[in-house]
Amino acid sequence: MVRNAIEPSISGIRMRAVPLSNGNKVLVLRIPRSWNPPHRVTAQGKNKFFLRHSAGVHEPSIEELRALFNQSAVALEKARQFRDDRIEAAIRGEGQRPLEDGGRLFVHIVSTAAFSGMVSLDVEAIHQKHQNFSLLGASGMSPRFNFHGFINERGGDKNHGYTQIFRVGALEATMAGIAREHEGRKVITGLGVEGYIFKNLTSYINGLKELGVPTPLVVMFTLEGVSGAKYAVLSRRFFDEDVPLTDDMLRLPECIVEEYGSDLDYHKAVRPAFDTLWNAIGFAKSQFFDEEGRWVGEDR
Repeated sequence: MVRNAIEPSISGIRMRAVPLSNGNKVLVLRIPRSWNPPHRVTAQGKNKFFLRHSAGVHEPSIEELRALFNQSAVALEKARQFRDDRIEAAIRGEGQRPLEDGGRLFVHIVSTAAFSGMVSLDVEAIHQKHQNFSLLGASGMSPRFNFHGFINERGGDKNHGYTQIFRVGALEATMAGIAREHEGRKVITGLGVEGYIFKNLTSYINGLKELGVPTPLVVMFTLEGVSGAKYAVLSRRFFDEDVPLTDDMLRLPECIVEEYGSDLDYHKAVRPAFDTLWNAIGFAKSQFFDEEGRWVGEDR
């Protein structure tokens, strides 16, 4: 059956039947960019790789194939290096308004094309969309242009967090002071911290989409300065978690958003990071996701 509307398949391929004047139809397929190229075409007993160019396709050379096989690994490593460099700069207290400590949360969303030289966002367009990039854990914000692109930040004498959009196609959202003293112990309120993340995650990704940032996106969550803190997720339905975090920096596993979609798509994509975080406090997986894979907090 040929559908007249654009519909996604399981693989993410979209198709549209375009009617012609002679009564026939042309089936147009949109195949999203793959995160793991190259892909081999197998037909009529032949196995070949093809590479598209402006005039059609050609069989890639050995050098081109080598670059394609390394493409995903190189992009991921560059995203990791970008994250690590930014966090180290925050720890060193760089910038006009150094980020406060007391336990910090970093959210990085980086297009795999960010370091290709192919992306340069219009900072005025970012300004027009800056409401998509709200602060973690705060309602008010002060927006302004800066060297890297555009930033939304908190006011006050101390810098407790900001959302930075980089013109190369990346985002960094931060929140300081997540580890609070309670009855002589450092405590991170898991429900609150994760709630701030998932309140903003879809808006962040859709904001990048509206700015024309290409997918795939590498999404990374990092907790820094949290050694000895208790990541508290306790409620009447959970047992008491007494295991403190042993590492000062928790780089949760990188997650890939292969194409733009719904908030459920994004929640499912990043769930492995939060399962790993809950592993650190003695759970087999996060208890804040429902059966579909959507983050729902204690409403599970």
